[in-house]
Amino acid sequence: MHFRYTVKTAQGRLEKGVAEAGSAPALAQSFRAAGSLVIKLEPLDERAVLRDGLPPRFHPAWLAGVRDIDAETGLRQMASMLRSGLSVLSALRMVGEQARCPRASVIWRRVEQMVANGGTLSDAFRTIGAPFSDYVAELAATGEQSGNMDVVLERAARHLEGLREVRATVINALLYPMLAIAAALGVAVYLVVAVLPKLETFLTAGGAQLPDLTMLLLELAAWLHAYGLWIPVGFVALVVLVRCIRATRAGRLATDTLLLRIPVVRGILLLSGTSIAARGLAMLIESGIALPEALRALSRLLSNKRQAQTIDRARNAVLRGEFLSETLARGNTFKPMLSRMCAVGEASGMLAHTLEEVAAFHERALLVSIRRLSVLIEPVAVGIAAFLVGFVYIAFFLALFSIADLA
Repeated sequence: MHFRYTVKTAQGRLEKGVAEAGSAPALAQSFRAAGSLVIKLEPLDERAVLRDGLPPRFHPAWLAGVRDIDAETGLRQMASMLRSGLSVLSALRMVGEQARCPRASVIWRRVEQMVANGGTLSDAFRTIGAPFSDYVAELAATGEQSGNMDVVLERAARHLEGLREVRATVINALLYPMLAIAAALGVAVYLVVAVLPKLETFLTAGGAQLPDLTMLLLELAAWLHAYGLWIPVGFVALVVLVRCIRATRAGRLATDTLLLRIPVVRGILLLSGTSIAARGLAMLIESGIALPEALRALSRLLSNKRQAQTIDRARNAVLRGEFLSETLARGNTFKPMLSRMCAVGEASGMLAHTLEEVAAFHERALLVSIRRLSVLIEPVAVGIAAFLVGFVYIAFFLALFSIADLA
């Protein structure tokens, strides 16, 4: 708990401030032991303490959300400060003060508060949740047991950085094609819905027989005017339905299994899942976590539940005394190299080092695949955009030519 105090020191000076203690009597006793006279002592609202020194509640700065990079940056700062000899509480306090946005600052202050109240750093990460994953909490627990907190926090930050880079690469690769298709679709819809109907009277005034292509566009314009509003409604309904399905355990597993059967998507997901599984398992093993517990944490890390199910089965097999490589080979949800190199690592006793090599290989392969896919998608997107706009213009000019021939 936090208390606002007013005391008179042994030198006769009045001091005011905020202090943390288990109870008011305990804090008052500590002041008396220091020779101070307690004048006023009142508890503070913990929410007010968390917002102390931050912008007002309705300040625009609060609109900025908390991102994975906030957790990554904070973990790196903590690792650096712990290596410099600072305590965990001091490091958490400084990270909270230097956070990118008020929401991130509040989260780090909540972590500091939980640790100050006697909790562990790993429990605080688990309680708060996003942006701290179970994987980060598991690494923090390992650091608490081994005493190498700075090392494991640096590994956790490196893991988050790897995930962020892969996500940014995918977004950058798909951004331009999607924008090109959206712009072309918007222009085509505007011409069909807003321009062609206004020109319909002009096109039919001369009594000319309009080409079939132009008539098709005019019918499409009429249909969009009548039912066009149902298109976004249907899209939103579809998105909500998919989200509801994926909110259930069976639905999430079914949709993730379906994604692994789509040809192009399957290749990307296999590379991504293999690199994440290999890198994550290597870091957990290097941090001193036993293989069964490392596999438990790894299954929570994987976003594809079909791949996570394979890891859960591998954990049960390891507990029964089987080899990890044998179970992974039966799953068919990761690249074959993962199970083969696991067999090499289990035979040589260097499983963590072998998994690091597997992760590095598949991370490079993933980046190459994404770049290659973006190179193929861009001309397809430009072609779709050209077709949409060109189709409308050709239909329009064919109608003009038919009128000119009639004249």
